[in-house]
Amino acid sequence: MRAAMKFQNKSPEEIVRRYRRNVRLKRGLVILVLLAYMAFAIWEIWWNDMGFFALLLRALPVFLVLSPVSFWIAWDFIVLNVILNVNCDPVTYVQVMHLLGQARNSRRSAITIQINEAVGNMWTGRFSEALALVKSLPGLNAGDQLSVLYIRFNCCMKLKDIGGALQARQETEALISTAKQSSLHKRGEQLLDMMASSFALEQGDYASFRHMEETGKHKSTMNIQQVTTAFHLAKADMAQGDTQSAKARLEYVVKMGGTLYVTEDAKSLLAELKENPHGSGQDQP
Repeated sequence: MRAAMKFQNKSPEEIVRRYRRNVRLKRGLVILVLLAYMAFAIWEIWWNDMGFFALLLRALPVFLVLSPVSFWIAWDFIVLNVILNVNCDPVTYVQVMHLLGQARNSRRSAITIQINEAVGNMWTGRFSEALALVKSLPGLNAGDQLSVLYIRFNCCMKLKDIGGALQARQETEALISTAKQSSLHKRGEQLLDMMASSFALEQGDYASFRHMEETGKHKSTMNIQQVTTAFHLAKADMAQGDTQSAKARLEYVVKMGGTLYVTEDAKSLLAELKENPHGSGQDQP
């Protein structure tokens, strides 16, 4: 993926500088277009005595061209998610979001940046820090609420706060029960499916866990999801004594996991398998 390559071996500061430069260039181009039209309008009014409605008609193509400009400018920010979801580099992602958060941003942008920073912290294994970032965020829309619930659930599970995880799940169910947008409802269903899978793994119900990971609604083509799923399946393999399959999955995690917290855990588990190739027969993952 071309976007993934341009972020590799780049410092957070360099990534942020390039992002801000691209945004400035795009905004500058928009301003130039508007200034050019204003100059044209003044010329037509002064020399050709053009009426208001005629000018308005001629302005239509300009506004049609500029109408998707907000998405065009936002695209550079969306592409930054490649650092996390494709390159599996939450360490760089957190630093990039932190640098962006230090700038003067609109309230909407500031909330999005803070949520993204929390997601990055979660994938680096800093679960308490991730929870602190999403605590008491004001004015969240339904999409942001789902993102926060996703962070809360995952972090609570990792911190062994089962009560907090259950509460996040209940709030997710309540939220999607009132969701009117089909895309929002679909995303909520995927999160609930993921939560059920996590609970099955926590309870040692490996058959249900494997089934949900293979057929569940939350399956993803993103590298970060594939790597973490492989890691959890490897732990289930080890618990069930299938060390050969566990070893293959853990080697994949080490190769593809980048700076995800599961990468270091996978290295430790691989070392355990080398010391005890027949497995420990553990009951819990």
